[in-house]
Amino acid sequence: MKNDEVFLNESSIFENNYLLAKEIAKQGDFSAIRNELLDKCLLESAVATTYKKYERDLSSIDFLTEIDLEIFAILDLYDEELALHSLETYTIAKEKTEKELAFGVVLTNLFAKEGVTPEQFFRACLLHDVGKVEIPNFVINNSINHEEMNLYLRELVIINKDDFVLSKLEEHTGEDITIDEISDLEELLNKYNLRSVHFVPVKHILSDEEQQLLHKRGFSLDLSLMDIIKMHESFSEKILAELNFTIESSLAGAHHNYHGNGSPYELTVDALQISVDMAELIRIADMTEALTASRSYNKKGFSKPKALRIILEEVRIGKIDQRIAYIWIDDEIKILEQNENSLSLEDKHDIKVIKKELEIIYNSIGENPFILQVA
Repeated sequence: MKNDEVFLNESSIFENNYLLAKEIAKQGDFSAIRNELLDKCLLESAVATTYKKYERDLSSIDFLTEIDLEIFAILDLYDEELALHSLETYTIAKEKTEKELAFGVVLTNLFAKEGVTPEQFFRACLLHDVGKVEIPNFVINNSINHEEMNLYLRELVIINKDDFVLSKLEEHTGEDITIDEISDLEELLNKYNLRSVHFVPVKHILSDEEQQLLHKRGFSLDLSLMDIIKMHESFSEKILAELNFTIESSLAGAHHNYHGNGSPYELTVDALQISVDMAELIRIADMTEALTASRSYNKKGFSKPKALRIILEEVRIGKIDQRIAYIWIDDEIKILEQNENSLSLEDKHDIKVIKKELEIIYNSIGENPFILQVA
């Protein structure tokens, strides 16, 4: 009886400590979170709990150090879905970059030419979103849906004629705009493939308490939810750099390429300037996982063919190199067609469209863009 009481007491202490660790992880400052967990002797047990939770996956990652596990544990404490996304992004990237793709390319074989090891690339994949820990959870997992956000934007632009929001729309479109009707706004958003969530300032949609928390953390209330979320990329770069993961920080700091600059680690083959940005590989893996996964913010993920079509949209607007997109998506289509009986009619239609687009890309990039052509 006494042993049972001791066990229950220890179990209760462990649970309380874990809940306290989760609360600490919400404060929005990675260094402060890590230091407080260390000071309160909570980090070691949090790492042990996280490792046990994901042991099947983490035990197969041979490069993991104590620091890697601490970072991943803090990710999990902050948001379990974020940890799952990070782990799946790593898995997708590892599988794709280690296998032989079109043109005989094995991407990991090219990493060394830029002084980047597979270990560094895979660590960047696993920890690419650590910067989200610096952003309040109510921003990352905000429950306002697309239609509700459209209503906010309509009110600001059509009814209030909000100069700040209108100037932001003009900045993104490069147009002097006049919007009097809902149809004018919808036409503009559709023309430039824009979403309302990028333009509605948080001061119009968040509670007073949430606004105070954001202001306290140094975020302007004129920013949109997406403006704030986009900051995670630079936060990831800063966190990993401070932990002496220099190459990983550069890759993680450009995995969305929000600023259009790419990362300094571009794959080249001999004297031929291929310039395939390694961060784009993380971007494709990241997008694939985010689009196809079922999450609280995305109840049912897109089908794989639909996700591939969305990735091709990024290729069209120049955010993803078409050579990398070709070899990646070509491989995905081959995998899908091996399981043709499980495909829906919509899947088959999407695959047909994708194959036509791949043919256009193939004709554009040439027969073998990854091998130096000898005259």
